[in-house]
Amino acid sequence: MAKASAVIKQSPEVISRTGPFGVVILAPGDLEPRLLEGSACFVWDLLSDWSTREDISQSLAQLFEADLEVVSRDVEILIDELIATEALVVS
Repeated sequence: MAKASAVIKQSPEVISRTGPFGVVILAPGDLEPRLLEGSACFVWDLLSDWSTREDISQSLAQLFEADLEVVSRDVEILIDELIATEALVVS
C-alpha cells in the first residue's frame, strides 16, 4: 500500500474506455477488464492528473455532500486495488 500522502495518477499503460455504463479499464496486472461505476468513475477522472488520496476524498465528499470519513474509506479501498493491478503510478 502506498503512503496516504503519496501522489498518484493513471498509468499510461492502462487501456480505458468511457461510456454510459461507466469506465472499463485494463491494467497491466488485470487478467480481465475491470468496470468502474458510480463514484469510481469520478475517482478515475480525477486521477487523469497527479493527485493525493486526501484531495480525491475531499473532492468526492464535496461533490456528493457525503461524510468525508466514509468517502475516504471507500477511496482508500479503490485506490489500493488500482495500485495492486498497476492501473496507477505512485510518485
